[in-house]
Amino acid sequence: MNTPSIDALRSTVELVDSVSQDAFRRIRSLCAVTLLAMEQQGKALDLEHLAQVLKQIEQASDEAHNYINSEAEGVGCNYKDERWYRRIDARNAWRSAAKAEG
Repeated sequence: MNTPSIDALRSTVELVDSVSQDAFRRIRSLCAVTLLAMEQQGKALDLEHLAQVLKQIEQASDEAHNYINSEAEGVGCNYKDERWYRRIDARNAWRSAAKAEG
């Protein structure tokens, strides 16, 4: 991949910032509303409502994660967890050795 231009990087960073701000605002708002509901006296919190809020938080997190990762990858700047790759390689080597023995 060619090195991205400064303008492409700037544009990507601005887009990532916008997406992350939106996602974190949504997550914070959902948490605040849920905490307020939990603090209400004399009224039990409906566990289904709580489950729906948690699902919304999960969705907001997943959407932001996928979008940000995709944008970073588009300019060749996505994070790569080298330790994760080493663990995958080690697991694959272990499986290959186990197959050879079996």
